[in-house]
Order: sequence, then structure tokens, then C-alpha cells
Amino acid sequence: MNKSEQQNKISVKKDECGASRSNSEGERLESVMLVKDSGIFNKVKPYLVFVNNIAGLYLLWVILHYAAAHLYIHYCVPSTLIGFIISPLMVATPHCYAFRWCITRGAETITSMWIIFGTWLASKILIMSGTPT
Repeated sequence: MNKSEQQNKISVKKDECGASRSNSEGERLESVMLVKDSGIFNKVKPYLVFVNNIAGLYLLWVILHYAAAHLYIHYCVPSTLIGFIISPLMVATPHCYAFRWCITRGAETITSMWIIFGTWLASKILIMSGTPT
């Protein structure tokens, strides 16, 4: 099957009422291109990029916090008798200090992000309900 035949290939699907409708890959691609060419996509794109950056930053802090907590337990306070005995010495080592910093700063940052999100969401709800802020 050559390229033009692939583009013209139409799949027929049944909707909920049993009626047939044609749905080709070309039509789907055309509708996607229509959305991209419209002004809506250009208006929404900066917001999507912003949300993607914020979500990536949040995910980075969650991963860092999670990993540091587990690494701190493994390397700084092992769950053995020897771990209990050497834990006062290990608390001053650079890697344990770094793990503790990641744990505390990660928790503070994650909490701050939730507070910011909650405040933003509450302001949107108040604006939608018409209540003056």
C-alpha cells in the first residue's frame, strides 16, 4: 500500500446509537492542525508551559525529598545495634547533613507549594461564585 492509499484509508466506526461514521487518520490530523492554527492554542500554550514547569519543579522536590529520606535511614541511622551506637557520630558527616537539608527543605517547599495552590484555588472559587475578595 503506497502513501496516498494509506492517507485515503477510512475506518468506519459505530457510535452509541449504532450509526456509522467515518474517521480517518487524515481527518484527525486535520482537526489537530486546525486547533494548532487557531488562536486558542497560541493563547493557551504559555499557560501549559508554565504549568509544565511548575509540575516539573514539584515532582523534582518530591523525588528529592523521598530519596533523601530513604538514603538518610540507610546511610546515617541504620536499624542495627551498631547503627544505634554510631548514629551520634554519623549525624555530623557531610552526606548526612546534606540528606537532612534535602528532607527539611523538601518538606518546606512541598508544603509551600500546596499552600500556594490552595490559595490560588480558593481565589478562583471565590471569583467564580461572585464573592468579592
